[in-house]
This record gives sequence, C-alpha cells and structure tokens, in this order.
Amino acid sequence: PIGIFTERDTLKIVSDAIECDTQLLEVMTKNVFCIQASTYIHDAYVLMEQREYRHLVVVNDRKEYMGVVTEGDFLRHMGFEDVADAKLVKDTMNKSILTITYGTMLIKVAQLMTQRKCDYAVIVSGTKPQSVIHERDITKFLSNNSDIHETSIEEVSHHRMHVIKKDASLKEASEVMRQH
Repeated sequence: PIGIFTERDTLKIVSDAIECDTQLLEVMTKNVFCIQASTYIHDAYVLMEQREYRHLVVVNDRKEYMGVVTEGDFLRHMGFEDVADAKLVKDTMNKSILTITYGTMLIKVAQLMTQRKCDYAVIVSGTKPQSVIHERDITKFLSNNSDIHETSIEEVSHHRMHVIKKDASLKEASEVMRQH
C-alpha cells in the first residue's frame, strides 16, 4: 500500500479548495501505517488509539494489502455490548464540540473540521442544536458537485437531530443510532 484516501482527505480537498480533477496521488494520505494481519485485535486497537488513527491498513507477511480496519470495526468486535451497559453517555461524550450556524460556507466548515480533527459539526441556532454535518455528507456532496466555492452548509446538511440525555447508557445511545 502506498496510501489511503478517507473522508478526512475529502475535507482537505474542500478546505483547501483543491480542484476535483486533481489526481488521487496528490491528495491521498501517503506513508500509510500498515499493520500485520497476525496482530491481536487488542494490540491493534491500542496502537490505533495511541497514534490517533481512524483506519489501519492490514498487510500480510509480504507487506501486500489485505484490507482496512476502522474504529467501528473494533467496537463491533471487542465486546462493546459488555461496556455499553455499564457506561453512561456523559462518561464518554466529547465536551469540546464544533458548533456552526446556518449560513456558514462549506469551505469554512471543512477548514474548521480539518483544524480540529473532528468528523462532524453541530449546527446551532442560538444555543439549540438544529442539525449535524458529517465528513460523509461533505464527501457525498463533493462527489456530485464540483463547484463548492459558494456552497453554504444548508445545501449539504439534511440530518434530523436525535437527542439523548447524558445519563442514558451507551447501549441506549447505540440503539438510537442504529435505529436512525
């Protein structure tokens, strides 16, 4: 493997106003971190957390590409269900949230998300959350639209917010996310 292209790379394309006809080689993350397929799941997860990676490229003994694992893959396969009953949302939630308002330009949102290394922003009106925009929303928009320079956030975000109380269990939160 010589690189990986993720939604985070798409954010860079938008935030730096890179033209859509740019070759993938120019915008992908190079010098990708590879991990042996024989690595234990727990060790791979710890490594991912320590280095703040969201994806690990898996290779065989000959350093040939075999696949990719993500944060979500680890959660689904490391006994999340056992932890989810015991922990509350407030124990794990991010308290430093990127908030934006309607009318914010897509390029500005992508720049803020890139700077803060976050994969979403909450759209607020005053102090009330109205919607959320994810890296995936920006990626989908970019795949269908090449002119992003005059695009506001309203054209990209179409999510309804589902709110859960901070004293809910992670299991309850996970169920709400699964349903919606």
